[in-house]
Amino acid sequence: MFEPARDATLLEDNETYANGLGPLFAGTTANALRRSVLAFDLTAIPPGARIDAVSLRLVANMVARGAGVDPFSLHRARADWGEGTSFASGGGGDLATPQDTTWLARFHNAPPGVPSVPWLMPGGDFDLQPSATAMLAGLGPAVFVSSARLVSDVQGWVDAPSNNHGWFLLGPEDGRPQTARRFLSGESDPPADRPRLTVSFRLPTISAVPARQVPLPTWAMLLLGAMLAAIGHRRVRGVR
Repeated sequence: MFEPARDATLLEDNETYANGLGPLFAGTTANALRRSVLAFDLTAIPPGARIDAVSLRLVANMVARGAGVDPFSLHRARADWGEGTSFASGGGGDLATPQDTTWLARFHNAPPGVPSVPWLMPGGDFDLQPSATAMLAGLGPAVFVSSARLVSDVQGWVDAPSNNHGWFLLGPEDGRPQTARRFLSGESDPPADRPRLTVSFRLPTISAVPARQVPLPTWAMLLLGAMLAAIGHRRVRGVR
C-alpha cells in the first residue's frame, strides 16, 4: 500500500489561495468548486512489473449540508503540480505559498518573484473521462475499486515514472451548492485513515531459451581431427 507523496486542494473562488498540507476537499461549497489532487510514489514497484489491480481508499470526515448520495471520480492528471506549505482545516483555504498548486497555477510563485506556472485550463489539466467512480453517501471510508483505466494509469506510471502526475478527485459539479466532502490527506491523523493506494502486480517470468547448436567451422573441425589423431597415435605407441 502507498500513501500520497503529495496532495492538495484547488479553490475556484480564490485564485491566490491553496491548501497544500490540510485535508482534501472535492465538490461544491456555497457557490464555488473544490478539486483535489493526489500523487503516489510508485518507484518501489520493480520495472517491468505487470499491474493486475488498483484501488484507492479515502476517508471522508465532513459532509456539506446539501450532500446526498453523490458520485465522486478520479481523473488522470495531465501535468505536474506542486504542494506548498499552505494549511487550512476548512474549505476556505490559506494564502498560497511557493510551490503550492492553485486554481490557476500548477506551481505558485516558484520561487518568489518568478511568475507562476499556469494550468492550461483553470481548475487543472486532467482527462475528462474518469478512471474510476464511487458513490458516496456520508462519512467514513470511500473506496474506488479497481478498473481497467486505473490499472492502465498505474501501469503507464510504472513504465514511465516521469508521467506520474497522479489523479484529480472531483465531486458533484452539477450546479448544486453544498455537496463538498472533506477527506483526510497524507498529513492527517490518524495515519490509518490517510489515503491508501493498493496495487497488485506480478513480476515478468523469464522463459528458458533452448540451447542452439552451432556447427564448428571447417578449420576447427580439421584442427580437432588432427589433435584427436595425435592423441590416438601416442596411445598406440604406449601400448607397444
